[in-house]
Formats: sequence, structure tokens, C-alpha cells
Amino acid sequence: EPERRMKDSVNHFLSNNFVIHRDDFNQVKFNTALSGYGYEDTFFAYELKVKGIETIHILNPVLHDGLEDSTIFLSKIEESLHNLLRLESMCREQAIGFPLKSKLVQAYQTLCRPLFKPFALGFTLFLPALRRKLLSPKPALWALDLYRLFYLLKIS
Repeated sequence: EPERRMKDSVNHFLSNNFVIHRDDFNQVKFNTALSGYGYEDTFFAYELKVKGIETIHILNPVLHDGLEDSTIFLSKIEESLHNLLRLESMCREQAIGFPLKSKLVQAYQTLCRPLFKPFALGFTLFLPALRRKLLSPKPALWALDLYRLFYLLKIS
């Protein structure tokens, strides 16, 4: 796991699994424009990479005492998607390439093309059904993937 993260230190960065010199950390800091939950560590990793600051990725598993309620989890997912759009906007304003190359981002960018945009907006009609599926006793990961994509299309 740490080896994979070191190969692509931006897209696989985890803020609880890295070591960095204090002076280097003080040069970059976490960007406060991305507040709340999600993607603030992605931009931090990107800034480290741009400045040529080396990070060492470590194995530091997080243990959870309990799971949060599905409604809270979905609200955090939604909050993270708002941050993803803020990150995209920040990159555009600073004229830098968008650093994240996830399947979600690739699908979103494809569906935002003019040819697909009318269909993409239609997909957002499925959000209530996907939400019900995710809050049901038998949620599915495919529903979460679609929910994230369709929610991102809705708020963009």
C-alpha cells in the first residue's frame, strides 16, 4: 500500500499515512479554502509535489470503534463533492492542471462535455432512488458510485 501511494503521491495521498519534515510542512500548510470533509489532502499533496517536497508514505491503519449512520456518511460524501468542485475551481483560477485522476473525475469530465450534458442532467433524476438504496438495509457500492457521480453533476 505505501509503495503504491508513493508512485502517485497526489491521487493516492492519505493525510494520516505520511511523514514529512516540519520545515517542509510549514512551507505548504493545508489550504483553508477547502474546509470540511474531503479533498483538502489532495491539493496539499499536489502542492508538495509542485514544490519538490518529498514525502514518505507509511502504513498507519485507522481503526474505527463504530460506524456512523448512513445519513451522516452520505452527507459527508456530498460535502466532499462540493470540495471537489472547489478544488477544480481553484485549479482553474490558478491556471494549473487538475491534479486528481480518479474514475469519478474522469466520468464527470466526460459527461460534462457538450454532447453528453443533456443526458447527464437527466441522470440526476435518479438521485432520490439511489439515496433510498443507500439508506436501505442492503446498500450497494455501485449505487454509491452512481450517487457520487450524479450528485456531482447536479451541483456543478
